[in-house]
Amino acid sequence: MPMIRSRAPLRVSFAGGGTDLEAYARHHGGLVVNATIDLCAEVTLVPRPDRTLGLWDLDTGINAQIPLDDIDPDTVAERLRLSAGVARHVLDGPTTPQAGGVDVYSSVDAPAGSGLGSSSTLTVALVAAWDRWLETSHDADAIARTAFRVEREELALSGGCQDHWAAAHGGLNRLAITRDGTVDVSALRPDPDIVNELETSLVLYDTGTSRRSATIIDEQRQHLASGDTERLMSMHQLKAQAAAMADALTRGRLELVGPLLEHGWEHKRRTADAITTPLTETARCTALSAGATGVKVSGAGGGGFMLAFCPGVTRHRVAAALATLGGRIRPVRFSTTGVTTWMTNSTP
Repeated sequence: MPMIRSRAPLRVSFAGGGTDLEAYARHHGGLVVNATIDLCAEVTLVPRPDRTLGLWDLDTGINAQIPLDDIDPDTVAERLRLSAGVARHVLDGPTTPQAGGVDVYSSVDAPAGSGLGSSSTLTVALVAAWDRWLETSHDADAIARTAFRVEREELALSGGCQDHWAAAHGGLNRLAITRDGTVDVSALRPDPDIVNELETSLVLYDTGTSRRSATIIDEQRQHLASGDTERLMSMHQLKAQAAAMADALTRGRLELVGPLLEHGWEHKRRTADAITTPLTETARCTALSAGATGVKVSGAGGGGFMLAFCPGVTRHRVAAALATLGGRIRPVRFSTTGVTTWMTNSTP
């Protein structure tokens, strides 16, 4: 059998991040606006003759070989748990692979803790690759649901749902999460000139640090469970921010993007104490002083990547100012396609 490959895009979140957590969405419904970018997670499945599952993290060189008929994600290194968890899920059913085993190779363009949804995007790429391998032909929503189930329920890894649906569908989207957990993906379709201008006005800054999002998310859950009114009101504001951001982007009102990012950040930082750090605040102040009109930490917060909106010709000035802090500047290029799979006869 030829090799199977898959690729899924990472994302930047413009508004509403946190309202996709079950602790909030199941009571109030969530709303997120995000866009996929040209950084991605990639997976390759290669047949092997023995009944073994080989797991290979190409970014670190960590690998493991375990029996294909007895897959236990708790027996492998943390970097390989997603690969093992997805394999266990998809092979625990009526559809089984050909005789022999499989080598699973994975890589991601941004590290775990980056705030770009790297872990969930990898999970989507894994599910899609196995879907092609097993010839089960699930659509984007089904792939996202399976990835969410494996990561959040079966492996009990903390987080929301926006990353799975963003990676599966791709593009600039409004994601509405209902109280029963359904995710409704609505593509935002501004004029192409507006999309180009938005892309050109963004700076993605890698602080060079990572964070364990689970710590922040668990704190947010605790505050919501305790009935903390102030934190809950901030979550409501994040949801309202997402609605306003979707409207602004649709109507091409890019002058509102920076202030909306600032409004969202002010409320986001109130939902958990660990969201903001001295490093992220220094970077924020640096970018704003250089001409950015809005800056936010991507993902749960606490480190990783930051997103700045820089109107007019301020982007290069903002990038130069942030570069003095020692991190890495990345241009933002949107991706319009979600997870894709293909077959190849290339030699592994």
